[in-house]
Amino acid sequence: MARKPERYNAIAERNGMTDVDDTMVYASAGKQYSVALYARLSVEKDGCKSDSIESQFMIMENFIKDKPELSQYQKYFDRGVSGTTFTRPDFMRMMDDVKAGRINCIIVKDLSRFGRDYLETGNYIETILPFLGVRFISVNDHFDTVEDCNGNKGLGISLMNLVNDMYAKDVSKRITTAFESCMERGSVLGSTPYGYDRIKDDNGYRLVIDEPAAEIVRKIFAMAKSGMSHRAIAGELTRSGVRTPEGYRQTGLATVLEGEPLSEWKNGTISQILSNEAYIGNLLQGKTKRCLYQGLDKQRVSKEEWIVHENAHEPIISKVLFDEVRNVVDKKKEKKSFAVREDLPLTPDKYKGILKCSVCGENMPRESAIMYSENGDVRQYYYRCRHGHLSIEEREGKSKVMISEEQLDLLVFASVQKAVKELAPDKKKLFDTLEQSLQPVDTKLQERITDLKKQKERLEYEGSLSYGSYVKGEITREELQLANEKQAEAVKNLEKKLLQAEKDYRNFLRNKREQKQFVNALLSVKEKSVVTPELIRMLISEIVLTPQRCMEIKYRFGHTKAGYTDVFQYPRKTKWNEGGRSDV
Repeated sequence: MARKPERYNAIAERNGMTDVDDTMVYASAGKQYSVALYARLSVEKDGCKSDSIESQFMIMENFIKDKPELSQYQKYFDRGVSGTTFTRPDFMRMMDDVKAGRINCIIVKDLSRFGRDYLETGNYIETILPFLGVRFISVNDHFDTVEDCNGNKGLGISLMNLVNDMYAKDVSKRITTAFESCMERGSVLGSTPYGYDRIKDDNGYRLVIDEPAAEIVRKIFAMAKSGMSHRAIAGELTRSGVRTPEGYRQTGLATVLEGEPLSEWKNGTISQILSNEAYIGNLLQGKTKRCLYQGLDKQRVSKEEWIVHENAHEPIISKVLFDEVRNVVDKKKEKKSFAVREDLPLTPDKYKGILKCSVCGENMPRESAIMYSENGDVRQYYYRCRHGHLSIEEREGKSKVMISEEQLDLLVFASVQKAVKELAPDKKKLFDTLEQSLQPVDTKLQERITDLKKQKERLEYEGSLSYGSYVKGEITREELQLANEKQAEAVKNLEKKLLQAEKDYRNFLRNKREQKQFVNALLSVKEKSVVTPELIRMLISEIVLTPQRCMEIKYRFGHTKAGYTDVFQYPRKTKWNEGGRSDV
């Protein structure tokens, strides 16, 4: 039987892939795309704009100006990021928009702007983007997945990707070799230490003293020699209005101006300065390494492999002072909470992520100190919040929040015992109450899913009726296509609602399991003398401390709207193992 020229393929037309002779082709006419114009630039060379971000966008905009289906677009660009990695900020933002359905077409100036990694670029173009239903266009390569999906340019694109990959690795090898040569000559690469500037000479760059900042460095070492802690030095510099190294680099001013907010120094900055041998004239480079041509990501290099030049530049402080400060710092480290003692290893933090400060709302960090006695050394733990993320003005007048881990254990155990008496006198009754409170929610969620499935089936049935009307000649092909588009949009919206409803139901079931686990864990406390880390995480969602020594313990048991919370005042401790609770 001969094929009729006007025979209609309803399934193909619904996907926009049919022609009058029933040959399957990609047709973009009439379809409106949500376009992403993506540009990337590793580095601007000598002010040259031939391949700048602006130039790339101009080429792409000229390409789409006579293509109405590509007129709706957004711009994405990454500046100063290598094409050998796909973890680029705006590229990742673009892919998030793709996954969210906001973008279904990506346009680049050429393939090298999209990426220079042969395998990953090919994976995106041949697998990931087609799977997500995204059209991909490379303007200068005359490549369009809509037109070239049958592979007529597949080999050429693969070769281009390979060339881009080889080019990137060749550049990496030459740059790595050049960097190593510069470091061997003693030329300064990378950032300049605070207190120094750099000038160019016959061997590259060398460090010279920047006196305003160098004077601050000398003060820091002098304060450290006197026994001041890193925290105390940072506080003194902040109160004195000294700009941080970053602030100094940006403004060129060593101190803040009148009326300007204080520039807060961090402990880590002080630690870095006090351990930097650049201040005694030594140049240490090659601490990290990244070789694309060898397939190596950025990684630390062992100290034996560092490139060291002693007396490479004028020192800011003497080696004697540097060694004295290092001795003071090292002795303090031995007494710090992070001191490594094989006989006193650090235990897991059972309240991590649970204990919070009421002043700043942040998790309270755990610290420890080694207590020395004739009976042997003991590591004691305590929690203290200094409200570090608040500004200096916000911290003014706010009390510190602190409690020892031993006291916290005693108070939590007492609270859990109280919860056992109040919540779990009868296991069966507790489970029945829980089931009764959750059953209406269970029924409502299941009914929602069933209703959405019925709506979807009804829409699909209506679509088959429309096709029957078209076959009978009751509606035209254009009317059928319009009906199919409306039906497809309605089905898509229903599917989204159905997915969300099923997700809500899975979350509900998970919460139900957790509630039952809570009950079993609570009942098990009757047989225990201490609360283990596992029980704490099973029973308690949050513990909040206030400067007024008030504690609020929020339990995970939530069969009622308010859940279960224990609030009480706790007395000030006089010894590590003392401290009971007193209800508010």
